[in-house]
Amino acid sequence: MLFRSSSFDISYPEFIELENKDGELKNIGNSKSRMNLIVYWSWWCGPCRKEIPFLRELYKKYKDKGLTITSISIDPDKNKWFETLKIENMEWEQLIVSPSSLSELQIHFEINSIPKSYLYDDKNKLIDKFLGFSETDLTKLKSHLIKLED
Repeated sequence: MLFRSSSFDISYPEFIELENKDGELKNIGNSKSRMNLIVYWSWWCGPCRKEIPFLRELYKKYKDKGLTITSISIDPDKNKWFETLKIENMEWEQLIVSPSSLSELQIHFEINSIPKSYLYDDKNKLIDKFLGFSETDLTKLKSHLIKLED
């Protein structure tokens, strides 16, 4: 698979710490998972919000089979983020950027539009990435996750 982007855009973001809803700094993803899906989003993004029910469905189906999902809000408005978390009931890891971490993410991962998602394997190797939200991307993501059934 050929990716046209910076070399950082294909590397796993393990060096970045972001704040969770309890105010703790956390590394992105889970090194013990078979697959890590990292989703960049914001409360004001319509396609991001439309994607959430599908992520919820995938999380319920694959969380016990080795999938970790980490959603990263790129809008540092914590009040709107907290409100959205209550409304959307996302059970997976939720992180939010600070102004400095947002700057770092935009440099290393070219987060120029959202939603943008990355799927990594258990060796932190990029399997695929998705820009925007579409049925085609969802089908493609499911085709990767089916490998967790083995």
